[in-house]
Amino acid sequence: MVITQVIGTYKTNLDSLLSSVSSNIDINGFYNTSMGENPDRVDAIALCRADLQPYQCRDYIENATAMILKLCPHQKQAILWHEFCMIRYSNESILGTLAYFPYKAGHSMQSVPNQDKFYKELNILLDGLRNQAAYGSSPKKFAAAVRADPDYRTIYAFEQCTPDISPEDCGACLEQSALIIQDCCSGARGVRILRPSCYLRFETDPFYNETMVRILEPVPKPKQPVPVPAPAPPQPRKDNNTTRTVLIITIPNVVCLILALCIIIFLIMKQNHKRSEKLQIGQANDETITVESLNNKRQGRFGAIYKQEVLNGNETAVKGSSIDLDHDDPRVVDANYEERLVKKIKEECMEEFKEMYSQQMKSFEDQLSIMNSQIDFLKSQLSQSESPTNSGVREQDRDRELDIQRDGY
Repeated sequence: MVITQVIGTYKTNLDSLLSSVSSNIDINGFYNTSMGENPDRVDAIALCRADLQPYQCRDYIENATAMILKLCPHQKQAILWHEFCMIRYSNESILGTLAYFPYKAGHSMQSVPNQDKFYKELNILLDGLRNQAAYGSSPKKFAAAVRADPDYRTIYAFEQCTPDISPEDCGACLEQSALIIQDCCSGARGVRILRPSCYLRFETDPFYNETMVRILEPVPKPKQPVPVPAPAPPQPRKDNNTTRTVLIITIPNVVCLILALCIIIFLIMKQNHKRSEKLQIGQANDETITVESLNNKRQGRFGAIYKQEVLNGNETAVKGSSIDLDHDDPRVVDANYEERLVKKIKEECMEEFKEMYSQQMKSFEDQLSIMNSQIDFLKSQLSQSESPTNSGVREQDRDRELDIQRDGY
């Protein structure tokens, strides 16, 4: 420790500052302050062990300040470690600054058996406490815990940093203290490492107030529930209106097309049925035209007049010279005329039927193609309505709907 003569203004500032430390110590057992201007400025830090009650802390700090002035009357820099507190002052800036030196190590004179096993358990305990003290939520920046050694005894450990340093500096200070344990105090059942910025101690017997430690331990935060994914946002009302409009326009058109298609098919089947009846009549006339000498009404100039009855119920008069018609006689009316007439009518009907059937089939195919287009358009509109669409696509859909309405589908 550097010894510098304390004179004049600095001495006045030091005495005034230290006299007020104990009364200003906060509820966390820590106080840092400064007084004066350079070169007579004084910085001071006071820290109590975290397991002390506030009134105990104030008493220990008051005794420590009186003792440091007595033991170091002429120094501008000094530090005093008590079992339950620390007091430090300097003519340099020490607030919020990590300090490894000076340090002090002390240990028990008793040793532990099975040192390898003991220090393995000890290192596990100290590593956990270091992380808790440095990065935990306690404003006192401390941690204490107990670990049972299966081959020996329970280990009690305590670690603490000054609250004015960062978590990283706190962890580094405690780590350096743990590293020197086996160098300075190998095999000891109790060790203390005292530094300006941190404090480490372990024993095989209880040495801290376990009740206060339990009170000061931060309450563990409840586990956060797993967030439930938010439901997908509903489709904008505008899109729903568009879909509804498409359905209102398209579905009736499709229904009308299907109805028209059914009517066309019915008419075609009905027409085919009529044509089939006519063909059957023609075939019957062709095969069954008979000339009967029934109801011989009168005798004509060229012979008897016979009644010809066709299956459709019409009667035709046919002349002949006798029952055995002479087809070679030019004066005899040709009885085959009716047969040729029926055959000609049948051929004309077949041509007309073919032409009408061809036109109706073409119309049916056109209507079917239009209906398929309408169904495809409806599917595409429904698919687009299920996903967000930009305004350009919606405008195209509306234009297409207007085109469909103008076309009458």
